[in-house]
Amino acid sequence: IKENPGAAATATGVDDDFGLGITQRKNTSNKPSNAMSLYAKDAHKAVARVVGYVLTLGDTGIFMALSDVMALRLDSHERAAIAFASLRSMNEDDAVKTIDAYLSLQAGSGMPWVPTNSYMDEAAFWADRAAPRELEAYCLATFSRMTEGRQADFLTFAERRSAA
Repeated sequence: IKENPGAAATATGVDDDFGLGITQRKNTSNKPSNAMSLYAKDAHKAVARVVGYVLTLGDTGIFMALSDVMALRLDSHERAAIAFASLRSMNEDDAVKTIDAYLSLQAGSGMPWVPTNSYMDEAAFWADRAAPRELEAYCLATFSRMTEGRQADFLTFAERRSAA
């Protein structure tokens, strides 16, 4: 019995017409096929369907569910490429607002602000909770923006404190 490897592929409705490792499902129904249904990965088709549902319904909660589907079905590179393309399609103001909304969602509301009557009290409250690298960054940025006279006063104050 002579085997025909192409017969098995054709029998299952899958064919590699050009020997490139690209398989195409044969259309066994009377419906016309499109490139998406023939070649796309199942995960990509699922995401595309959900995007269609989300755009049709237009509800904020549904948009939030899209991120769950994308996290489940797409790898990080695919998600990043879609996010980048989406941001690139926006004007600068809308892109900044979108990024800000994402970052505030990730960071939460931030540290609660404690109203005081003094900048020093507020600064001390913040500094007690800041990470060491954050303290260093703000210290250097603040110092570099002081006038030369204030910088000299600050250095004198700091030297007295370290000597004590």
